Amino acid sequence: MPREQFFWRNEPITVRRLKDILRKVRQRGGTWLAKRLLKECRIPETTEGIYIRRVIVGLYNAVLIMFSPIIVLTEMCFRRDFKTLHYFYDLEVSPITFDIADYLVMAEMERRRRGYDHFYVYIVPGRNGGLRDEGETYEKLVDPTNRLWRLSNLVIPMFGLFPSCSGYSVCRSRQQATLLRILATRSAFPKTYWPAFPIGLFRRSILDAARRDHAVFPAMKSPEQSLRYVRQWLHTHVADKKAVTITVRQYGFEPLRNSNLEAWAEFARSLDPDQYAPIFLLDTDVAMDTPPDAIREFCVFREGPWNLGLRSALYEAAHINLAIVHGPTELLWYNDRCRYVLFVPPVNTGQSELKTMRANGFVPGESLPFATPFQKWVWEQDDLPVIQREFTRMCDAIVSHTGLPDRELNPA
Repeated sequence: MPREQFFWRNEPITVRRLKDILRKVRQRGGTWLAKRLLKECRIPETTEGIYIRRVIVGLYNAVLIMFSPIIVLTEMCFRRDFKTLHYFYDLEVSPITFDIADYLVMAEMERRRRGYDHFYVYIVPGRNGGLRDEGETYEKLVDPTNRLWRLSNLVIPMFGLFPSCSGYSVCRSRQQATLLRILATRSAFPKTYWPAFPIGLFRRSILDAARRDHAVFPAMKSPEQSLRYVRQWLHTHVADKKAVTITVRQYGFEPLRNSNLEAWAEFARSLDPDQYAPIFLLDTDVAMDTPPDAIREFCVFREGPWNLGLRSALYEAAHINLAIVHGPTELLWYNDRCRYVLFVPPVNTGQSELKTMRANGFVPGESLPFATPFQKWVWEQDDLPVIQREFTRMCDAIVSHTGLPDRELNPA
């Protein structure tokens, strides 16, 4: 073995390399050495770096294990980690639908009430294959495979529409969720939640709070990159015309609540083609099919059903958004940057029954209590004369607010 070499754990370290390090320290200073050692700890590039990292990590683990009880007690006493609200979204009692928007708004309002900086979401699996038990009729139309797909493509992307949501975790079990709940201590939401005693939330609390002058806005906001993509899409498909979105419901569950496609098609044809560009958004379950004959001639935003951020961004960028009240319109309810007119047809079935609507906090004939002047609910059937009347009224309201003729307004 050459004399300039020695072995540490059977790995050679040359004297020449040590001299080279000392030379670089003299040339570049101690700052360079500190940065080089830090880099070696994170991404070792040498044999010596690997061993140094092992020693440092071992010492770090030992210190954490030794002082972890003190750290936890300190945090509990002085509440230093309570700048984040920990929201437990329990699939044992919560649906996998657009209603996740309601629950996130509740978490956002609670975050502001407590004066926290962020909220963090824990998704807790239900006991029925990770989900909750649903009614037989709903199960036939929206089976567990469909709901698990929605969890990844509807629920989780919704978190990105709330600027104060700092992240999320999907718990592997309810036991893991219990440990996380213990660590959350007083920063947990709902306050009385435990996985052994799950509790459901209801949107009525939002509406009641708004009527007591509690602020709901700001809540949702589309990601900037989504807005960039949508502006690019509008430039290609709409140019300088004002985008008017029409979100239609074509769902197998409670079909009596579906949109009046013929009326919406006639309305789209009645718009001045030099000023307005109608854009249809389809229901996710039929978005892969050919658009219905009634609206096949119109522009369809096919990206919307598959990307929540793009759907939200289109709603923000549109001149006016039109639809009957159903799941996707919750992206409009809680975004004060959106202008909309929503219709509530008098259909006494399931969630549309007036008794159910009142129980959820809605007041027939009124808009949402936190709605802006450019956000309106119309409690009438989505027939052509009604749609045209309300569209004209909203356009007039926008002109009155801006003082500019409608033809001179740019898309929002």
